[in-house]
Amino acid sequence: MHNSARVYLISKDIKNQELYYVKAMDYVSLVLDFANIVNLIAVLLLMKAVIKDRNILKGFSISGTFLTFVAISCFETAYFLMGNLISVALGLVSIVFWLIAFAFTLRKFLRERQITSSR
Repeated sequence: MHNSARVYLISKDIKNQELYYVKAMDYVSLVLDFANIVNLIAVLLLMKAVIKDRNILKGFSISGTFLTFVAISCFETAYFLMGNLISVALGLVSIVFWLIAFAFTLRKFLRERQITSSR
């Protein structure tokens, strides 16, 4: 076999691997889009419950809401870097909700701390 034939076979194999990678990434993007749709529905249901009764947020912890906000922000950054703009758009509602939930729990914590320190 000549060297040119070997190069052709190697380059053909690399093209097949690249094609497989592209197909796999399409499936990954599809799964991420589906997961973000489910997450969006969950966050909208949470927001509906919070709008009806703001006292629901009293049971939320500061560290839990902050870590959830940070995790979702990291996911959004990864989606953006992957070029998955549908997932980025779907995740923006989650970021806003968890940022507001964190701000609310932090404000509640600081208010309670101020009351106990003034006694």
